[in-house]
Amino acid sequence: MKRNLVVFFILCCSVVCNAQKDTIKAASLLFEKPNSKWFLKEIKDTCGWTIYSYKREPIIDSEGRSIIPNIAFIVESIPDTVTIDVMQYSIHRRGQFPAKTIGMFSGEGGNSDPKYEKQNAAGMPKMQYKNAMGFKAIYKDMAGEHSIYLVFLLNKHKGVTVIMDMTSELFEKYGKEFNDGLLSITEM
Repeated sequence: MKRNLVVFFILCCSVVCNAQKDTIKAASLLFEKPNSKWFLKEIKDTCGWTIYSYKREPIIDSEGRSIIPNIAFIVESIPDTVTIDVMQYSIHRRGQFPAKTIGMFSGEGGNSDPKYEKQNAAGMPKMQYKNAMGFKAIYKDMAGEHSIYLVFLLNKHKGVTVIMDMTSELFEKYGKEFNDGLLSITEM
């Protein structure tokens, strides 16, 4: 009996530890890594941006290659004198990514609105953070086709670009991890 209680306590503690959210301090946001296979690789300040870079343990694809999916939060300050909404911000930043858009989603009203149900059934993620606009897109490089989520959000005079990237082959099986990560984003 005592052993069962100890095992139960250890299991409960491990669940609580895994559920802790990371702080994206530069943007006053919280983010829960999709699972224990993800880790914060680095936080870097460069060219007026703060970049939080998350990596996943490698996944072996059908060709035997070791693929490392990525999640990045790129945070920039928006001057108090500038008035911009999330739509304008997404248009401003979206042009910097040479990827073909294949879907769109928004945090406005959650994606529980019936007009989004078809998109959600097609794999569009849900977000609880409201002041956000996201795109599912594809691009090709030497590793082949990639599926990505590009999410643009505003919080407390900070503009944030979230990039979630993995090869399209792996996205079919592991894309839910990105969906879980997007759903976890909240304001501090």
